[in-house]
Amino acid sequence: MNALTFDSGFSNNSVCILNGLKSSELQTAKHLHGELSDLKYETETPYCSIVSVASRSELFTALDHMQVSWAELASYLGKINKATKNNLGVVMASCFGLYAIKAIKITEPSPFYFLIGSDEKVLAGEIDSVMKKFYRVLFQSCSLQIAMKEVDEKFKQFHVEKMFCIVFGNYISQQCIGKGRNSRIENLLSELVRNGMPRENLRSYRKQLKQLVKSNKADFDKYANLFMHGRYSITYEELYAFVARKV
Repeated sequence: MNALTFDSGFSNNSVCILNGLKSSELQTAKHLHGELSDLKYETETPYCSIVSVASRSELFTALDHMQVSWAELASYLGKINKATKNNLGVVMASCFGLYAIKAIKITEPSPFYFLIGSDEKVLAGEIDSVMKKFYRVLFQSCSLQIAMKEVDEKFKQFHVEKMFCIVFGNYISQQCIGKGRNSRIENLLSELVRNGMPRENLRSYRKQLKQLVKSNKADFDKYANLFMHGRYSITYEELYAFVARKV
């Protein structure tokens, strides 16, 4: 098997559209609301609501019971993702919506399970068309992967489990196995020598470092549980085996 695959899903019982558009702009939020409202007659579609937010305070009020920084927004979304145990999906139907992921680290809890957004300017008409198709297929198929095939290439997906696998997988490949591990050990030994360790102790310390400088399931579990709020499908053994095959 050349590809790393995992079976992760999420549940959904509501869609809340936060509408920060001016009356003079193309009303993509209202069009989407109408499209999703129509779906309830075709499938068991979750209830869809729309909330107008004309200011920063109105947006935060809506998130508690459109213009703010991504860091502030992520902080509020993180509270929802924690409460839902890593089950919050966010669709940024706006220009540069993908910027919301820039500050995300696996050493901190993720603010959402997945996010769909663009890292460039997108025309209102494109958003209107793409989001309608995306939601229709999402609710009909119950598959995020299938729905993403309906999304224009300008829109990209952040997936919490995929990011974790990339970051932790790179750590394993670059620091804990093969040439990366050997280089790391030698760098540590050089640092010890510079700090006064006798050279006759090199063999002993190298042997100890070989036991210490390796990835382990405990570290995987620690960061996976923190970053993904305890909900994920990939295992340490699966990720390690995949990375080891690639090195």
